[in-house]
Amino acid sequence: MSNSLSSRFGLFFIILGIGSLAIFFAHFYAKHFLLDYLFLGILLITIGITMRAKNAPPVESKRFETIRKLRQKQSEKAKKKS
Repeated sequence: MSNSLSSRFGLFFIILGIGSLAIFFAHFYAKHFLLDYLFLGILLITIGITMRAKNAPPVESKRFETIRKLRQKQSEKAKKKS
């Protein structure tokens, strides 16, 4: 499975897990315990996190490269003045 597809499925499982936990807590407050939703939510979140953790971190964006260079030059100038 490609990295982006695996990452997307991981996020999908995390969202399903959060939804399942939300259903569990709604039933919990209604005093009607359905532990299946709790265990399903924990399982889905765990699977989603492991799928997303397998992927390499995203490549740094070059979107604000000019601003970063200007800030770096300013900090170097400030260090030289001190």
